[in-house]
Amino acid sequence: MKLSTRSRYGLRAVVELAAYHGNGPTNLQDIADSQQLSRKYLDTMFNALKIAGLAMSKRGLHGGWVLTRSPEQIGLAEVMQALEGSLGLVPCVDDPDTCARKASCVTRDLYVEIHDAIMGVLERYTLADLVQRRGGLDGLLESQPGDDLCAPDRGE
Repeated sequence: MKLSTRSRYGLRAVVELAAYHGNGPTNLQDIADSQQLSRKYLDTMFNALKIAGLAMSKRGLHGGWVLTRSPEQIGLAEVMQALEGSLGLVPCVDDPDTCARKASCVTRDLYVEIHDAIMGVLERYTLADLVQRRGGLDGLLESQPGDDLCAPDRGE
């Protein structure tokens, strides 16, 4: 299983927004530049976050984006679902009626167990946890632009 670029890039961008939480709106172009992402691509991701009620834009001279709640109150599961929609590995995880074999399928239980394990991890963490792992705003600014939170150690 792989996470889409939308999830990976979106989570990086939201973690940066969370790092700026409490300092006023953050310009999306600043996040795009810092993360080496397309502004247009970020626009679509942040609109999904807006629809999910996780972020909102503020217009005007000092406008930009802000989280609707503190980073401690926004779980990673919420963010990932806003960016991806369903996190089910296969359609029958969310809706067993999509499969004609649901009564005899021996793999569905496995898929549900995997889904539950993934959701359990995502539900244990908040945006604040990831900001803290990066050393807050200072750590974010010191990191290499475009670094993934889950990037492998370059020394391997």
